[in-house]
Amino acid sequence: MKKTILHFALALVLLCTITAGAAGETEIFADSKVTLSGSTDKNAAVSITVLKKGVTLEEFNLSSNPETLCLCYRQTVSDEKGAYSVSFDIGTLSSEYDVYTGVSGKDKPEYSLLKYVNKDENALALTNLAAAFDRETDEEKYSEFESIVKNKMYALGLNSDLIGAANLEAAAKIFFASVKKGDVTTYETAKTAIDKSAAISLSNEGKITVTGINTVKSFSLPESVGKYLEKSYIDDETRTFIEEKISKPSNSFGEFDKSAAQAVGLGVIYSSDGAGGVKSYLTENANLLNIDSAKVTDSFAESIVGKKFNKISEIGLDSFVEEEKPIYSGGSSSSGGGKVSGSAIGGIIPIIPEPIDKTTDAFSDLQGYEWAQNAINALREKGILNGKANGIFAPSELVLREEFLKMMLTAVTFEDLSGAMSFEDVGKDDWYYEYVKKAYIAGIVNGVSDKIFGSGRAVSRQDMAVMCYNALLKKGIINGVGEVNLTFADKDSISSYAREAVSYLGSIKIVNGDDTGRFNPESTATRAEAAQMIYNVIAYTENK
Repeated sequence: MKKTILHFALALVLLCTITAGAAGETEIFADSKVTLSGSTDKNAAVSITVLKKGVTLEEFNLSSNPETLCLCYRQTVSDEKGAYSVSFDIGTLSSEYDVYTGVSGKDKPEYSLLKYVNKDENALALTNLAAAFDRETDEEKYSEFESIVKNKMYALGLNSDLIGAANLEAAAKIFFASVKKGDVTTYETAKTAIDKSAAISLSNEGKITVTGINTVKSFSLPESVGKYLEKSYIDDETRTFIEEKISKPSNSFGEFDKSAAQAVGLGVIYSSDGAGGVKSYLTENANLLNIDSAKVTDSFAESIVGKKFNKISEIGLDSFVEEEKPIYSGGSSSSGGGKVSGSAIGGIIPIIPEPIDKTTDAFSDLQGYEWAQNAINALREKGILNGKANGIFAPSELVLREEFLKMMLTAVTFEDLSGAMSFEDVGKDDWYYEYVKKAYIAGIVNGVSDKIFGSGRAVSRQDMAVMCYNALLKKGIINGVGEVNLTFADKDSISSYAREAVSYLGSIKIVNGDDTGRFNPESTATRAEAAQMIYNVIAYTENK
């Protein structure tokens, strides 16, 4: 038996009759009967060994009496579909067990932690926990809590590492300040409450982090907060920034959740890949942040995205003055903002594009982007875009706001206009200065705020649509008719300032959704997507 397990290894998923879990950690809440099952290659020899807590695989293999160390050892063969299962009686003692599962032909077994909670033991532990609420003094409550948590840790399904590290008296104070007797009458609610109390006490002492990948689950953050920690833009720098903003100590769940919500919100504002993410977070968590969700507009979110604040109260929500977005209807009507001199801007005096060396090799990196190949090659021939290097287009790279604006103004040309521009992040020495100035004066673009254009930031798909829509309106190629029927599956995610542009351009096939019918408004655009949209604009213009 000992040699057999040494020559097996696991590459499968462990399951039980109640809950399935990948190899690593499996939690089972059941009576004494347990079934572990999974799948591998067909007709493969499979072994499962469940060792008692604290017994290592080496000790098991070297022991002259391995059966005394082993709770279960089973060998089986997977069926024609690769499925296998073994059942055994695990007993009535809640505990943690080490599981090693192997497959013939592999070099070593794979380890998984099995956390077993016996139903009857859990019911008794919950009864004892409920009784602690009836103690006369706080000291008696705290003492009873400590005793139950220590002695019934496995029966309650608690995180043993967390409980072992925590000051249980401090955790008890947080626990009784946060929950009522009726709140912890089930396995899940009691487990969650106790683990959270222990986690907060450790956070107060600076021993664990709220945003840690291995610890965040124990804090049971509100779903509207926790899901944002899974965003790709929440990197290590942002996690450190969030940790610095969490107020300590927190003496209750409510106090902690509000502190964490504010800190995560500051991280989202600083690192979000678009204003839409900022708006969503602030509106979803308005109660925790003590703000008025009705005041969180698209323009406000755009004005703060990318900035660092110390407190949510510093973001200026109550003092923000809304500025109307320059999305025009009525074709060649004047801008209404006094930025355009003259009654029309339809002249053909283009900004001279950079020269295109048409002797260079054709782009060789468009595999997987066949849907945009015609657009990319056509724009190269027209002198609207260059590659990144000889024969290299880099279709998957992101497009900056100023880069897309240049492409759009080279495709849809405007005469020189008099006026001034006051973007603080666009200098006269910047290569894109004239493009941004022309587009600003013409009312084609507004910045991410009244003073910031957003240069250096990747352009979103909805902002590309707004730029193209405004250019076509000001050119008189289309007549704005307001928002038409939006058919995209994620239409509710499109910001209000962009809905008219996206809906109208969608109706004339200048913008399209993905294979699932989603427009993905806040996604940053690739060079291939930008080329396709510009190509669609030109094709529509030429066919008018």
